[in-house]
Amino acid sequence: IVIENPNHLNDQKEAIPEVSPVVLEPNQVADIHDPNEMVDLFEDIDLVDFDEEDPEEDPEEEPEEEPKEDVDIELEDDAELIFPYEVEGDKTLPPRDMSSNSVSSESESEDEEVDVALEATAETTTQKPYAIHDFLRGLFEVGESSSARDLSNVDGLAPWALRRNLEASRDKIKEKERELLNYDLENVERALGNVLKRMSILESWENATLKKIFAETETKLVWARMERETTERRLYESRVWNKRFYLDMVRIGVVLK
Repeated sequence: IVIENPNHLNDQKEAIPEVSPVVLEPNQVADIHDPNEMVDLFEDIDLVDFDEEDPEEDPEEEPEEEPKEDVDIELEDDAELIFPYEVEGDKTLPPRDMSSNSVSSESESEDEEVDVALEATAETTTQKPYAIHDFLRGLFEVGESSSARDLSNVDGLAPWALRRNLEASRDKIKEKERELLNYDLENVERALGNVLKRMSILESWENATLKKIFAETETKLVWARMERETTERRLYESRVWNKRFYLDMVRIGVVLK
């Protein structure tokens, strides 16, 4: 083993002491901390692999805890816990607890109900009723049939009575329609008769007038024909006289031929 002095690393002139090697005898340990020592092993001792662990001496392994997943549960701010028997309109009573406290509370509640009932009977004139029931429409007389109190009745009338009233009203409506139709037809017939009479009067007057005019026209035509004939005859006579006069004048020599 050579040990160098760190303070004289660069001093080459310093003599290095020679170390004689140590010869060790077998089965002898010089230094327990020497890594090059030789250990005497007994033949009776079995070689054991110290790498293998004794299962009996191993401590129990604790199960590894699985990482818990973070679950975000969002609670609604507006969420409200509603007791099922506190809902408005629910008249059912909550289930009773059979414990001793519930028995005492039941006795106290029964006492309170008795007191409230006594106060309600004593002050019926001022206290309002707890519940208001709807009554059927219409008034019924004593001894009236049960069909009048049926829910299907309307204003105290049974369905057969309503049907009878409807049929009667339908018959009245038909009768009124028939009367109106007959009245209208009579008025129309009367108006048509008046028109026909007026037309017949006009036709008769017109026919008479036309006949008269036609007769007058015929007479005028006859007179015109007669006048024409007279005129033609006179013209012929004048021609004949004029011719004779001319011939007489020529014969006398007054007029040259």
